[in-house]
Amino acid sequence: MDELRVIEDFPEYGVARDGSIYNLATQNIRRASCTREGAVKITLFRDNRPYTRSLPKIVAEAWLYNHFNPEIFDTPIHLDSDLSHNHVDNLA
Repeated sequence: MDELRVIEDFPEYGVARDGSIYNLATQNIRRASCTREGAVKITLFRDNRPYTRSLPKIVAEAWLYNHFNPEIFDTPIHLDSDLSHNHVDNLA
């Protein structure tokens, strides 16, 4: 398994550089889904309540986020324009 970083708002989950989301307790990969527009979303649970979040934003916040200047980070950009390619190397 790749190196994982804990998702800040969802400490039961970790995110890998390739955009995979793992449940840290079970090591199971969570499945993402696509909106009609092609954006990739994922549903994570906290306190038995579901929350749907943008997968590229989760990846970028975990691996690219600049804690010294947070106002410059808003929406991740897919460098190859493929919204399903959520590897950290494809996000800016």
